[in-house]
Amino acid sequence: MKQKRWLLVAGLLLAGRIGMAQDIVDIGEESEWYVAAGGVHQIMLHAHNALQQRADLDSDAGEDWRDGDMSGRGSGIRFAVGRDTGRASLQYIASKYEYELVRTGGAHTVDTDRRDLELDWKQVSGTNERGIWGWSLGFRYIDQIHDITIKEGALAPSDKGEITWYMLFAGYYGELKPFGGKYFDIYGGINVFLGEASGLARSGSDDAYDGTIEETYDDEYSLAYGLNGQVGLRVSVVDRLQAGVEYRREWLYSFAGTDT
Repeated sequence: MKQKRWLLVAGLLLAGRIGMAQDIVDIGEESEWYVAAGGVHQIMLHAHNALQQRADLDSDAGEDWRDGDMSGRGSGIRFAVGRDTGRASLQYIASKYEYELVRTGGAHTVDTDRRDLELDWKQVSGTNERGIWGWSLGFRYIDQIHDITIKEGALAPSDKGEITWYMLFAGYYGELKPFGGKYFDIYGGINVFLGEASGLARSGSDDAYDGTIEETYDDEYSLAYGLNGQVGLRVSVVDRLQAGVEYRREWLYSFAGTDT
């Protein structure tokens, strides 16, 4: 159930605004409501979890997953509403990605259907003429359905199971607004996760494609934690319309699964 993953999120944000976004930045001044909604398209550059890794990290084959092919993408929606110095947002993304590692004598494939739901609150704690910064609190729900197939000689066992993550997070963010954010703005943030992971977990180590499979997949529950960071750029295409690209790197870990 241990998991590391990296991804690129590229999205189009359609922003309908009531009042001016700059009003949110000015702490202490009366402001209007800010509303934004739009679509998000996600490109998966790398996605790794322990169900792909057939050997423990201290094994000579522990990094084999890096040689596998991974591809996939997702799409979803993003919605935000704010006033004064606070902003609430919701993001939902459905994605599908595939992993395949081929070796002499066998192969290992993992097909994943995934749903991510994220709710957060961002609170401005400081401003200057070039930007804002503050803290964030939120909840993250991840649901993954893995379809795993291992091939070794005449053997081709498969297993299918679900993993769910219930994670609270807290962190800091900042937004740099050259030209007052009229043309574009740059943003970034970092968050720490703590919660629970449950579902399919691998135990046993099998780093040889020798026709014998020595691993099992069982349901487990475990404390989970992690860290993520993101940086992005939003550009004003026309009035009330923004396009943006974001890079996100994320690491999630649970104690159950993958003996090491």
